[in-house]
Amino acid sequence: MKIVFIITNFRKGGAERALTLLASSVLKLGHEVSIFIIKPDKKTYIPNALCNAKFYFFEFTYNPFISLKNLINLIFAIKKIRPDVIHTWMYHSDFIGGIAGRIAGVTNIFWGIRSAELPFNVTSKTTILLRYFCAAFSYVVPKKIFANSKSAIDVHKGIGYSPKKLKHIPNGFDLTRYKFSVASHARFRIKNQIPIDAVIIGMIGRYDPFKNHKIFLELVANMLPLKESMYFVMAGTNVVWGNQDLIEGSNNLPRDRVILLGELNDTIDILCSLDFLILPSLAESFPNILGEAMACGSCPITADVGDCAEIMGSRALVSNANTVDAYKNLLIKYIDDPVSRFEITVELRKRINSIYSIDSIAKKYLINYRCK
Repeated sequence: MKIVFIITNFRKGGAERALTLLASSVLKLGHEVSIFIIKPDKKTYIPNALCNAKFYFFEFTYNPFISLKNLINLIFAIKKIRPDVIHTWMYHSDFIGGIAGRIAGVTNIFWGIRSAELPFNVTSKTTILLRYFCAAFSYVVPKKIFANSKSAIDVHKGIGYSPKKLKHIPNGFDLTRYKFSVASHARFRIKNQIPIDAVIIGMIGRYDPFKNHKIFLELVANMLPLKESMYFVMAGTNVVWGNQDLIEGSNNLPRDRVILLGELNDTIDILCSLDFLILPSLAESFPNILGEAMACGSCPITADVGDCAEIMGSRALVSNANTVDAYKNLLIKYIDDPVSRFEITVELRKRINSIYSIDSIAKKYLINYRCK
């Protein structure tokens, strides 16, 4: 089967990691994969796992003449490949890739939704407007619309997407890589000069207002005086001391116990070393980092957003209130009860293994690609 994936850009984000896992799994099963990137930039990269895929680059911009030229090039590239399936990834690609695919004569077009609620105060007006356009076109362009969370299906039904075409397929994880390792646990702590027996509380995610880094830094300020053996780690694109928007009001935090790492090439070492992962986002659909933390033995405490409670299978570590006090109370409870914490992390790993392996998720996509 020839499969074309279309995505806006390929950076080191959760949506890109999910596509990398799906595409590499499909490649291993003997299918031919092409990936179209419609808006590359200096941060675009090609993952090693996709070295056997063919990549095509286009340059859609706000200039209508350049975009029209690229739309024509996109249509001809699709016609040349003659794919059995086009699977687009997120709103811009759904809209542009869907229309180009239809013009090129492809009927097996599948859209991919990777978000649920979009807070209006931190989301671009273009993105909000575009998903209403997609809602209108959802009745005529895609055969099916894959959403990675049940909450995303509810949200998109509410804004007018075709309810008959929406289908839930969650993210999958490479559980041969994401698993607890004593070596990873020790390596991260030694590298960052953190005692082996210290409690590490972390947050991982690019700097973005809806990721809610501010509340994590407020939590850090509240927790620091409680135990000298607690350390706090943050990682993600632009999560650095030089980001003044991020650290405003937090300059006085001790940098030997509050560590900002910026963008990481690999999160396995940090996830194996964290005792707790905090996910205080204002909005999510299916956050990859939550499943990855569960797989690596970290204890996640999350806001009640998207499908977080569904992923974890329990509300014990889901904070109904996205407040400093709510996270602080949960942390104190489980820091002082390591036996219960260990039992929870064992159950979370079992849940990831049983439901969210990438092999089983890839097969679900392939079954749907073949359905008439």
